[in-house]
Amino acid sequence: MRLVERLRALGWRDGEEVVLAVSGGLDSMVLLDRATREGLRGVVAHVNYGLRGGDSAADARLVVREAARRGWPCRVAHRAVPRENLQAEARRVRYAWMEGLGAWVVTAHHAEDQAETVLLHLVRAADPVAAVAGMPARRGRVLRPMLGWPRAELRGWAEAHGVLWREDASNAEGKYLRNRIRHEVLPLLEAIRPGTGAHLARMSERARAVAEDLGQITQPASPTHLPWTPEAPFFLERLWAWGQLHGVTGEALSGLTATGAVLPTPNGTIHRDRDGLTFVAGAPMPRTVQIDKATDGA
Repeated sequence: MRLVERLRALGWRDGEEVVLAVSGGLDSMVLLDRATREGLRGVVAHVNYGLRGGDSAADARLVVREAARRGWPCRVAHRAVPRENLQAEARRVRYAWMEGLGAWVVTAHHAEDQAETVLLHLVRAADPVAAVAGMPARRGRVLRPMLGWPRAELRGWAEAHGVLWREDASNAEGKYLRNRIRHEVLPLLEAIRPGTGAHLARMSERARAVAEDLGQITQPASPTHLPWTPEAPFFLERLWAWGQLHGVTGEALSGLTATGAVLPTPNGTIHRDRDGLTFVAGAPMPRTVQIDKATDGA
């Protein structure tokens, strides 16, 4: 399937500009090449966190050069992120900047990325349906049209069309859970049952539809009060959904078993009374992490 066909299926319309999220790696450089060949227009966006010194700068130079060679304007943002919870913070900063550019944001996540995400969620997420559902192909203005394409297909495209890319050495570091899943768990599963990665990606697509339907069922009726009915169907799902409204986890809410218990939230407090949970708005809690050095260059 052509890239534009997948984009149309996700809500993009012919002629609308896109923001291509390009890191300089194989996947996003193939995205840039295919987008160019299929007539898409917009801007290439690259974030340099400066975490790898000269290698980070070389990534940015490759993206700028290859974007210009294909006729795309390129914007490079320089962002500082804390070392603590590095990957999550980098992702948050990246999407916040790119979504602020005012167009559809198109990423190069592929089938193996989806399989990794499913496994990652299965070992640490509490919501089993959301875990299996993985990454959505569309989240707001963010589109992931390549989720069904295996990495081998992307490499074949790059080799056939002379696409240049750079390897990020940090992707091989074992200190990140996703990297260990990529280099240890998935290869083992593929050895046991070939095609496991593609199967997980397809399964997540089916589970996404189930998760969206279940979301309609479990949507809390009131943002300020949640009845405490643990025996009711989908109570835990409603508990997690209600917690997300107030920036806390369902696990934290599950601990409010005693009448009178109080849980602080980013925008107030949650109180356990005889009938359930009640949210009381108040002064927001201070942020524990703040990034105050940010520059944006073209």
